[in-house]
Amino acid sequence: MESLREAVLAALDLHAAESPPELTFPNTGRALVVASGNALSTGRILFDDRPAAFASESVLEAELEREPDLAFAVVISASGEKHAPIVVRELER
Repeated sequence: MESLREAVLAALDLHAAESPPELTFPNTGRALVVASGNALSTGRILFDDRPAAFASESVLEAELEREPDLAFAVVISASGEKHAPIVVRELER
């Protein structure tokens, strides 16, 4: 069994060997960025130079009513497992 040190070094080597994917978003229209906690801060950084509305999962419905002319939505989730599927289903309606 490898040590924690060896596992961390192997993980760092794996990440160093790959470039992160490039994020591209539509160039027109106002975005809705839905996230929670630190992920919402990440969304604010990603969309600091473009028109966007920001909402946590708990205020998503109210934000959709307040901003009916949104062009697209971005859901940011650390795990993609807990609330993200619920948020995506809500946005698809």
